[in-house]
Amino acid sequence: FDAEMQLSSLSDAQGQYYLGDLLLHMNRLNEAEAQLQKAAALDPQFSGSYASLALLKVRQGKWQEALQPLARAVEADSKNYLAHYYYAYMLQQRADAGSANEDMTAWDVVRTHTERAIELAPHFAEAYGMLGYVALVSKQKTVEAEDALKKAIGYAPGRLDLRLRLAELMVVNNEAPTARTLLTVLQNSGSDDRIRMQADRLLENIKNREDYE
Repeated sequence: FDAEMQLSSLSDAQGQYYLGDLLLHMNRLNEAEAQLQKAAALDPQFSGSYASLALLKVRQGKWQEALQPLARAVEADSKNYLAHYYYAYMLQQRADAGSANEDMTAWDVVRTHTERAIELAPHFAEAYGMLGYVALVSKQKTVEAEDALKKAIGYAPGRLDLRLRLAELMVVNNEAPTARTLLTVLQNSGSDDRIRMQADRLLENIKNREDYE
């Protein structure tokens, strides 16, 4: 161990960042913000400071203030999966409120950062739900999103919302019989009212579509 161990010195900015990030994880937000601001001032090119600052703003409920440091973090190719996820989430909110002409480009960017979050944290279930949503709204890469959702359910079998999203993708991908089976299970499960109501709605949509055809 002694022979293989390597040492490296931290810059002042990195030292301030690690202290600020530790304080953030301890939920000492005011102290964390002061340290992280120092780190960003000492080295504006160090992405870690911006990622932690953004997550701090998210915890404070200041989503709009989180967008700028999130953008700085992901532009520097941050290895923080939450930075990419929350950046995708913020862009998703903006895309939902945007015009149809802007949507396609916006959804491509949302998908890129969602996929990056999954790449960095394969077991992070929230990102898979986002990926499925992007596929449904943009009507692109729905088959790939379905495969990703199946993988996510293997990681988090108790997440019924992921099963519901998977069923939605199956309907879009013309797999109505399989979707109906999945939705019937959700309909009869002990899940919350929201999940059951959405399962009812999708089953009704499938029936209406089949009757029409």
